[in-house]
Amino acid sequence: MTLTPGVKRADADELRRFNMGDTTTDTGTAASGDNADTAASGDNGKTFEPIASQEALDKIVGARVARERKNFADYDALKAKAEKFDAAQEAAKSEQQKLIDRVTAAEDRATKAESAALRAEVARTKGVPASSLNGATREELEASADELLDWRGESAPSKQPRRPAGPLKSGATGTETGTTAKDRAAAALREMRQGL
Repeated sequence: MTLTPGVKRADADELRRFNMGDTTTDTGTAASGDNADTAASGDNGKTFEPIASQEALDKIVGARVARERKNFADYDALKAKAEKFDAAQEAAKSEQQKLIDRVTAAEDRATKAESAALRAEVARTKGVPASSLNGATREELEASADELLDWRGESAPSKQPRRPAGPLKSGATGTETGTTAKDRAAAALREMRQGL
């Protein structure tokens, strides 16, 4: 008997028994004579007959589905047990493990704080933004700051402000020198009276 791909031998045997009207299981005894080849293949001398009605097919499929459902009938119970087991393990976590977790978290926070402080210190001494620095150690951070300074075109930030070459002049005074705001206002009023 040739099987269709995906069809198990047990399913094919069940279909054959149903079609032949035989509901008993195979006894595994071998037939003699011409049926020896079919008995060796598990056919017991019976040939496959196709299913004749939709009801017969529904019955076979229903039996197969029921067998599969029976295999997974306790799935929800097993899932609930697994959840309870996980909760019990978490509750049974030793006090020592909880302390280890807290210490590890504290060490992580301390490392981040030290790194941020080192980054800020190097940025302050070199005169570059802390967010522009790359590296984890002081040497790496200083090398990154030096690269930024070289890129900017300076070797170090200027500590003294630049002084202008000449005296400062206000842009509001115009070209007049030595006049006060009161003198300029009086001159503007004289010009207005003459223009009327």
